[in-house]
Amino acid sequence: MKGLGAALCVLGLATQGIAQDKAGGEETPSALLAKGPLQNVVGRLLPFVQFKVEGDRLTLDRSGWPDPGAVAEPEPNERRRPNFSSREPPTPVDRLFEQLCEASKAASGGFSGGAGGSAQTVGEPVKAGDTNLIKIGEKTCPKCGAEIAIVASKDVSVVKFGERHLATDSLQCRLWRRGESYHIHLQELKGPKRTFELVGEASGSFRLQFMHPDGDMVMIHQAESGRFTAMALSSGRVFAGHGKSFTEFLKQNRAEADAYLTPVFHQLGVKPFTVP
Repeated sequence: MKGLGAALCVLGLATQGIAQDKAGGEETPSALLAKGPLQNVVGRLLPFVQFKVEGDRLTLDRSGWPDPGAVAEPEPNERRRPNFSSREPPTPVDRLFEQLCEASKAASGGFSGGAGGSAQTVGEPVKAGDTNLIKIGEKTCPKCGAEIAIVASKDVSVVKFGERHLATDSLQCRLWRRGESYHIHLQELKGPKRTFELVGEASGSFRLQFMHPDGDMVMIHQAESGRFTAMALSSGRVFAGHGKSFTEFLKQNRAEADAYLTPVFHQLGVKPFTVP
C-alpha cells in the first residue's frame, strides 16, 4: 500500500511519473492478461476504442461509427420519441453496442437483456403571444379525451437518455447514454472476472479502465481541460503519471506507458500510445 500511496501523491506534482517494481522474486504475469469472455467480443469492441491525436489531445475517434445521417429523420414538428423505441432507429452507439452483444450471445449458452429510454426537454418557457413555437409532444385530456399538443420555443433542445443491457452466462454488458455521452460497462461472469469500463463525454473527456477483482488495474483519463492521467497496478508493479496534455504526458512517460499499460491494453485492441 505504501507504493500505491506514493503513486497517488505524484498526481499532485508537476508533469512526471512514478514507477515501483515488486521487490525481489520473479515477476508473475498480470491477472489482466488472462484469457476470458472479453476476448470473445474484442472485434466488436474495437470501434469504441479507436483513438486519434488532435493538437496535443488524445480523442476517441468516432469516424468509423455508423452514419447517423443514414437514419431517416421524423418530419418537422413530429413528436420525437426516445431512442430504443420501436418507432425510432437506434443511434450509432446503440448499433455498435448491439453488435457487441450479438458477439457475446454467439459465444454463450444463454442470455437475457432489455432496454429503456427517456428524453428531457430543455428550453425557454412559452410566453403569452409567442408564435415562435414547435410541437414537441402531445397528451390526452383526462376529462374530454381530446389530444392536446405540447409546444415549446423553437430554441428548445431535447437531451435523450438511454440504457441497454445484456447478461449472458459468461459476460454482462451494459450501456448508458446521455445525448452524445456514453458509458459502457463489461463484466466477466466466468474465468478471470475482469471488468472493462469506458466513459466517453460529448466534451471530449474520457476514462478507460480495466480491472481484475484481485486488484490489478490500468486506467487512462483525459479531463475536459486536456489534462491526461494514467495509472497501473499490475504484477506487483505500480505506475502513476500525468501531464497538462496527452503529448506532454507521453514525452515524460513513454517508456513507462509501454512497459506498464501497453501490454494489457493491446490484448483488447486498445492502442492509445501507438496513435500515429
